[in-house]
Amino acid sequence: RDLVKTTLTSMEVAQMVGKEHYDLLKDSDGYLYDVANVLEQVLSNSAQEYQKAMVRSYEARDLEQFTAISNKFLDLIDMVDKVTGTQEYFLVGRWIEQAKGLADNADEFTKELYEFNARSLITTWGSINQANSGGLHDYSNRQWSGLTKDYYKPRWELWIAERTKELMGERVNTLASLCEDEPYVVICHTHSFSRY
Repeated sequence: RDLVKTTLTSMEVAQMVGKEHYDLLKDSDGYLYDVANVLEQVLSNSAQEYQKAMVRSYEARDLEQFTAISNKFLDLIDMVDKVTGTQEYFLVGRWIEQAKGLADNADEFTKELYEFNARSLITTWGSINQANSGGLHDYSNRQWSGLTKDYYKPRWELWIAERTKELMGERVNTLASLCEDEPYVVICHTHSFSRY
């Protein structure tokens, strides 16, 4: 209950910051960037609180509360993606296209390497094996449109689905077994997410 109250209050504050001077500054790219940046931060802070509450409800073995909080958490991920999608500087596709652009006159291998590195830097910080063994997984994560929706959200949905099964007394898959089966192999191995 306090979690929801805090989240709504933070959201209202962020929206007020955005609305207070909107008519005067609505054509200012810098202002719109700042509003999106503040809203993204408020949403991300709220998501962190929901994540903690989700874990607490899981540890308390409260499936109903876990489900309700998990749904709100996933909604916040969608909101982050929507807010960051309003600004070109928060688009994962921009990052990837810039990296690929550095290899414009290069051979195909080099172009693919630049793209792989751009994706790896913001997800696994190397190959999946290096990330899992080296402890650098998500080291340089970003809250960018496309990345939150197509990379982070499916991972959280997978985690939530497995915890839900566990709370229902069903068999839970190991990460290793999930990563060998579709559709999770994409999440685990290929860093597949949309360009924008």
